[in-house]
Amino acid sequence: MDIRTERDLSDLSRELMKLTVETALGAEVEAHWGYAKHDPCGRNSGNSRNGVSTKRLNGAHGEVEIDTPRDRIGGFEPLLVRKGQTRLTQFDDQILSLYAKDMSTRDIVAAFQEMYMRRSRRHWFPR
Repeated sequence: MDIRTERDLSDLSRELMKLTVETALGAEVEAHWGYAKHDPCGRNSGNSRNGVSTKRLNGAHGEVEIDTPRDRIGGFEPLLVRKGQTRLTQFDDQILSLYAKDMSTRDIVAAFQEMYMRRSRRHWFPR
């Protein structure tokens, strides 16, 4: 992406924020249920994925629309973006810092996914 203006930087920040948050939420939901998306062990479990809900978050670089996963019985409670939460600012600087260090968007998303997968496992499956 060619960043030439402040608007370009804000657009990139929003895009990275969306990718990062949605990936982290996906890792949280996998840790919550204990199986990956499309894994056959989730079939006939009594609770399963039920699509996504759209949520708008306000951050330092404007509004970001994200898709949050949901389940049939409503038992999944995200840690990163709690129900009713509308602001998410703690990631803006971290994401831009990683991008400035020449990490690709794929690498940034993978780094946050790994970080939140570890965090989610500790929360849902304490040792």
